[in-house]
Amino acid sequence: MAEPTMHKLVEQCQISPTTTRTMSLPLTFLDLPLAGPIYVKRQFFYQFQYPTHHFYETTLPTLKHSLSLTLQYFFPLAGNLICPPPPQKPFIRCTDDDSVNFTIIESASDFNHLSANHPKSLKEFNHLVPKLTYTMVDDDDTFIFPLASLQASIFPNLGLCIAITEVLKDHNGLEAIFLRGYFEERSTWKERLVDDDDEDDFVKATVVFGRDDIEGMKRLVLNEWRKNDEFSYAPQYLSKFVVTCAFVWASLVKTRYRNDDDQQEESDHVKEEYFRFAADCRDRLEYPIPATYFGNCLTLCHGILTRKDLKGEGGFVKAVKVIEKAVTEMKNEPFKDADEWRASFKKMFVLGSVLLVTGSPKFTVYETDFGFGRPTKVEMVHGFKCMSLAESGDKEGGLEVGMVLRNNEFGYFSSFMEQVLKALKS
Repeated sequence: MAEPTMHKLVEQCQISPTTTRTMSLPLTFLDLPLAGPIYVKRQFFYQFQYPTHHFYETTLPTLKHSLSLTLQYFFPLAGNLICPPPPQKPFIRCTDDDSVNFTIIESASDFNHLSANHPKSLKEFNHLVPKLTYTMVDDDDTFIFPLASLQASIFPNLGLCIAITEVLKDHNGLEAIFLRGYFEERSTWKERLVDDDDEDDFVKATVVFGRDDIEGMKRLVLNEWRKNDEFSYAPQYLSKFVVTCAFVWASLVKTRYRNDDDQQEESDHVKEEYFRFAADCRDRLEYPIPATYFGNCLTLCHGILTRKDLKGEGGFVKAVKVIEKAVTEMKNEPFKDADEWRASFKKMFVLGSVLLVTGSPKFTVYETDFGFGRPTKVEMVHGFKCMSLAESGDKEGGLEVGMVLRNNEFGYFSSFMEQVLKALKS
């Protein structure tokens, strides 16, 4: 479905905290790998079967007031991330003039289409995603990034979409290591901040796995694991994160390289496929993290398999094993090989291909209630190399996986997974 070209801009305003304060907040060493133009773009779709004048007269004033009150308690979100040139460290600056950009539009798109699970062109979401602009101080090469931007899009008599775009925000010498990586990454920002308009060939869709699907995948993997004389090493329990991610990863590689055959060059078969995800490590450090801590506390994990292994028979089980191993190693040593994170990340893109996980079912996004009840759909807009993960909005105990694929890939990808899941139930 082509995106309608006419959407009505109703208002663009700045919302300030009810009380302001001036201060600078240093970034922790765990914030440094995520500092800069790394954006989270999430949209919450709600049923809202009222005319537009009802929204403007009653709902919109309440949203503005609520946002201002919220910023009073989370005032850094109204500030700016300041990234001066090396050797100075980045920091968050809060001033009396801080505010968050809030845009209101009236959408001409089909609410039911955009809030469904079926494939939609990435471009169809563009008008729903609030923009985060940056400024640059030319005389000293300092980047200034607002931390958040919000948008409310009204679909007359049908629904409402509330969207947010935000910037992701020591021991063993990790700060020095991460700071060095941050300075290297900073040198690439001018090229990365140029708009990339190559979205015509990509669609965004959601695949929902129910509890029965996930339990069936767990049984299959554990049976195969034990069958191969590895009973003593098979775990007692597999998480739904591990089996679902492994299944999607293996299915995606089978889809993208389905036309490759045995005549392909050997270098293509041994090319490495990477799976990368972040893990919460607040409870796994040598020292307690205060309950009021507001920064990042994530470690980075990854698994590696050759393309041939992932595509071949048993690729799903092999994927489970490497992801399960990465999770186990993280639990034992959260920052293992942290000094090599940047080098390994560059290797993933140069020598192989990578699938990155965004989001988490632990965020319980379907419990986000702005006064309109439970969301009809929660979306994340992301790139081709990512999959988004959330709890299922419809199936208790299930998971939603958001995928970006080429137009000609989704049919095969969906059909292949349906066949496997159906076979698990037979």
